[in-house]
Amino acid sequence: MILRKIADETRAVLRISVGPLTRLVAVCLIASGLALTLAWYYPARRELDLAATEHAQWSVQTNIAGTAADVSHIQDDFGSANVFLASIWDTNLVSDTGKSTSVNAYVTFTPNATDVGVFPPDTLWKSDKNVTQSWIDIDAPTARVLGVKPGDSVKLSASTTHNVPLVVRNIYATADPTSCIVALAATPTLIGYTLSSDDPNQSVLSMAFIRGKTSAQVQSVYSGAWYQNLFNGAGEQSGDVGISTRADALTQASAQEAQLGLIEGIAIAAALALVALLTHEMYVFATVVGKRASSLVRMGAGPRKLARTIGIIAAVAIGPTTAVGAVVAYLVLNSGLLTPVFPPTLGGWFIGLNLSLVILCALIAWWVSLRTIRRAS
Repeated sequence: MILRKIADETRAVLRISVGPLTRLVAVCLIASGLALTLAWYYPARRELDLAATEHAQWSVQTNIAGTAADVSHIQDDFGSANVFLASIWDTNLVSDTGKSTSVNAYVTFTPNATDVGVFPPDTLWKSDKNVTQSWIDIDAPTARVLGVKPGDSVKLSASTTHNVPLVVRNIYATADPTSCIVALAATPTLIGYTLSSDDPNQSVLSMAFIRGKTSAQVQSVYSGAWYQNLFNGAGEQSGDVGISTRADALTQASAQEAQLGLIEGIAIAAALALVALLTHEMYVFATVVGKRASSLVRMGAGPRKLARTIGIIAAVAIGPTTAVGAVVAYLVLNSGLLTPVFPPTLGGWFIGLNLSLVILCALIAWWVSLRTIRRAS
């Protein structure tokens, strides 16, 4: 009997709430989708720009010299799984459809240590585990420009006359502000293209990423006789190899992000505007429905029960509506329209904060409706 009475009251409230509830849902859906897109644009953009450094496995980055034959000696000094050695090329990458983009290619001589290099494992977006030969890893902007996915074929311009066929293995959610970044394993053919002569002692290494060492420890290793000869042979001194820590690189990258102050301000304003708009719409909804509910009070319905029912209806309507708006924001930011992808490293924050917003909006809906209708009654 009690449940039937509650059901009858709920149906009665729903009948008088159809118009205002439709407006509430429509306005909040559009507003949450737009506002959350703007609110999350800055965090997504910042995360993509900083991800390669913020989530990096390496602790020290240095210039390096040496031939392919020197790689094993360097690995013995730093650990084979803790040093990423590469030659850096400024070249072009071309898709099978003919789309092309310039890239900074890290041709690595330590493919077993790619997690220490330019692409942190936490930033992996898409992958094809079946690709084990002639692979290339690329960042999200490169994938968007070329229109490729893992498993697709591309060609790297190794020289003015040679293109090396490769297969996309991994796509990472990083975005260097100045260039597209790719990484691939060195092969004898590729090494041959890097040499300007047949001299086997010509240096091909140019960059080292080292995990688990301080800059002082790396400098100490470089001060040894073997490295002195290595750097002197390449025309460098061990003190001029440009040793920098991840903390230094992150500070420098963060300083560049300070230029996004306007975007950050828009993001904060969008979030605050969304909360203000939802509160206003809930107030309008509660006021209109509260006046209509007075007829139910005259028919014997309890004012407090009606207020509670209307508050619950508003909360149930606004919670999922805000959740849908969050999904819309994610789809927009992951579509390549504003950012190349939505960073997977922000996934936990996105779910947690948006879930908190959904709960907050539902509580605001319930509280505003309850308070407004009680006053009207």
